[in-house]
Amino acid sequence: MAELLPLGAPGPKTATAPKPAAAPRTPSPKAQNLPVSYRLIFWVALLLTIGTFLMNFYLVTLPANQQTEATKTFAESCNSVWKMGVGGFLGLLFGRHTRR
Repeated sequence: MAELLPLGAPGPKTATAPKPAAAPRTPSPKAQNLPVSYRLIFWVALLLTIGTFLMNFYLVTLPANQQTEATKTFAESCNSVWKMGVGGFLGLLFGRHTRR
């Protein structure tokens, strides 16, 4: 059983080793040599955003008698995709800007 210490007596001492300072993280060589460039991702995101916006605009302006249920669903999907594309495009712009 553990020995009881009188009131106010210091407790058992434990030795703790000082923690070493964290070394700065360096990117791995694989991360530095990625074949996909920022510009490629930027332009693909921009072109897909513009393409889905134009497709959505075209589908919405069709006359009501030419719009099937599938066309309406596809127009809603294009509407969602171009909005997400704008968010991704802005994320790429501001993410790149804050890294500098």
